[in-house]
Amino acid sequence: MSAFLILDSISVVTADGRALFDGLTLAVGRERTGLVGRNGCGKSSLLRVIAGEIEPSGGSLQRGGSIGMLAQIVDEQLTIGEALGIADDLERLR
Repeated sequence: MSAFLILDSISVVTADGRALFDGLTLAVGRERTGLVGRNGCGKSSLLRVIAGEIEPSGGSLQRGGSIGMLAQIVDEQLTIGEALGIADDLERLR
């Protein structure tokens, strides 16, 4: 099985110069994968790099397909389907 996502020597530094991680190398297949860690250790920043929302300070990233991410803070007026952009598709399934 080939990797769906390859991170090669990825580094991310905060605006104040603190390194969240440096030289992170990882290959992820298409299976379900979990990401755990302490608050403030860089989980959300890593996901934002993977989703293409921010550029890493160093290293490279290869994606084998499209990646979507649901933001942690969602407008409370939206349904989950609306937040994911699939409300019309879900409605057709009714």
